[in-house]
Amino acid sequence: MRQERLNLGIRLHDVGRGSPRELAARASRAGYRSVHLALHKAFEGFPPEPGLLSPGFARFVRRTFEEYDLEIAVLGCYINPIHPDPRVRETHIQHFLEHIRYARDFGCSIVATETGSRAADCSFHPETRREESFSLLLSTVGRLVEAAERYGVLVAIEPVADVHTIDTAEKMKRLLHMISSDHLKVLFDPVNIVPAADWERHEAIVSSAFELLKDDVVAVHVKDFVVERGKKRATPPGHGVMDFGRLFRMILPQKPYIHILAENIPSDIIDLTYRFLTETFETIRTEDTPL
Repeated sequence: MRQERLNLGIRLHDVGRGSPRELAARASRAGYRSVHLALHKAFEGFPPEPGLLSPGFARFVRRTFEEYDLEIAVLGCYINPIHPDPRVRETHIQHFLEHIRYARDFGCSIVATETGSRAADCSFHPETRREESFSLLLSTVGRLVEAAERYGVLVAIEPVADVHTIDTAEKMKRLLHMISSDHLKVLFDPVNIVPAADWERHEAIVSSAFELLKDDVVAVHVKDFVVERGKKRATPPGHGVMDFGRLFRMILPQKPYIHILAENIPSDIIDLTYRFLTETFETIRTEDTPL
């Protein structure tokens, strides 16, 4: 199948904060046709706590976005599923479960999270890599997936190297195997899967991770990165070391028309980023290798 266009979206809060209509208009004007929506990060006056959603609100957002030819590709609900305080952890879980219940009213089939750490703010903590932390994550994700099965949506997990519970593709594969549900999937972020200490091998690491997880990848984040004084720093696409032509050649033949969601973009260059990514796609689309 020769892919005719890049199915390109944006993390909505990269265009700023505001009302659904304001943000939809900004994303649409820049050319994007889908969004990764984290409600409390994008919408003014929308706190990150359970109890606020309803079918009416979800359908209002969906209809507003549809007026601008936008779909909600992913609902981002970034919790700490192994939070050290059980009461806070349960609040986080209930928040995610609420997103699962109303995802279809948003016109969305994917609810996504990262996998947190034993630090309350999801920063590095040495206990995060212990087997006990993985077991706690397994318990939490199991509850989320059980709900996703009932409501007919997908839970997507985003691995993050160096810091989070699932910090390698191999651990992600283990989680998929142990839960063994068609409703547990992967949000693939090539930059996040690369450990800072091994960044020079990033192309091999990304290729290996995608090969291992590709059957379960349901959406892709695209950003870039640089390394400064041994620390990895995310940048907008085209402002770091990533080869996006190579990335598209790797992913799109395996996952045609998958949602590609740009992130880590200052609001004043969202249109430039759109052009960079779509022009990169158009360049490789003319090659002999089908996309």
